[in-house]
Amino acid sequence: MALSIAGGLLLEAALGDPPNAWHPVAWLGRWAEMLERRFHAPSRLRGALLWMLAVAPFVAAATLLAHALGVVGEALVLWVCLGWRSLFAHVRAVEKAPSLVAMRRAAAAIVGRKVQRLTREGCARAALESLAENAHDAVVATLFWFAVGGAPLAALHRAANTLDALWGHRTPRHRHFGWWAARADDLLGWPSARLAALCIWLAGGLRGNWRMIATQARRHPSWNAGWPEAALAHALGVRLGGPVARAHGRERRPWLGPRHARSADACMEEARALVARALALAAGVALLCV
Repeated sequence: MALSIAGGLLLEAALGDPPNAWHPVAWLGRWAEMLERRFHAPSRLRGALLWMLAVAPFVAAATLLAHALGVVGEALVLWVCLGWRSLFAHVRAVEKAPSLVAMRRAAAAIVGRKVQRLTREGCARAALESLAENAHDAVVATLFWFAVGGAPLAALHRAANTLDALWGHRTPRHRHFGWWAARADDLLGWPSARLAALCIWLAGGLRGNWRMIATQARRHPSWNAGWPEAALAHALGVRLGGPVARAHGRERRPWLGPRHARSADACMEEARALVARALALAAGVALLCV
């Protein structure tokens, strides 16, 4: 399995994400959207059944590919499930934006909130929150589940995370229909989110009190997102979180990080370097544990 992990990481480093037209995760998204359009109902049971129907082909295809091609198939599945290079490219686009309008546009591509009134600091904070959360979702969790159960579990997590992004919202349309999509992602991300926070804390030189990181993370409305976000906030000495304006209304979130903080806009390059070290640490742990 170590060869599969190394192969998947090398493919990700060399090629990044496949084009959307050929990306199996994009196919999964289109399949799930079609299921929702045709069979949506404000029902938790209906949402759970459609979740299983959406996820099953993706996991089955990953399992068959790994079984048919062995190490090569497993490496291909891991590559498809990772989002390492694209994550940093999106955050870099926010950092390097030439104007506030461009910065808001770049932030809108990676965050699910209203960006029209965000300041430069608000855009930077949103990008750093996305960097921390997706470092877990797109890399650490994928590596964790691949190390635990190979291609099928890595594919299951990636599918669950994708369905959460599509259906796991607190809007009137998805409050009941998307309940299981949100819970499934919470359950699968629970162990790896804590691991991601630990990797960020270690990569940041143990800056910040771990007990305070854990306390703030538990106040976050998400079971998992608060952990890597709080760890990054303390490692950088910035404040993340706070109220978020979404399409369905204003969402209250706790502030994360030290009380006396520096500007998030001033440390985006440092944040990318820190998270890169954390992800390299997570990859090393995955390789050593299989």
